Amino acid sequence: MELSTLVDDLNNRFQEWLEANTEHCSAEKLGLDRRAGNVYVSDEGVIIEKHNRRSFDYYGGGEYVADEYRASIGDYEVYYADDDRVMGWIENYHNSRST
Repeated sequence: MELSTLVDDLNNRFQEWLEANTEHCSAEKLGLDRRAGNVYVSDEGVIIEKHNRRSFDYYGGGEYVADEYRASIGDYEVYYADDDRVMGWIENYHNSRST
């Protein structure tokens, strides 16, 4: 199997997981500046598309999440809920849904 095929398969499988296990919404629902873009949210973390990373890091504060709580998976960047800042985003998201 070629590397490019492997990466494409990984992206497709991860996209399927996102669709089944997360909510796709504006970063505003996490209490962040709307310019941070759109995110995928689950109780395990917040996921963004890599092409949006610069905006998310700058306007959303993703740059302050330590590397140990981040992972790059294909075309996506994952911010794990083990980080207090990320957990706060997730709590804001849940609070926005209950109002």
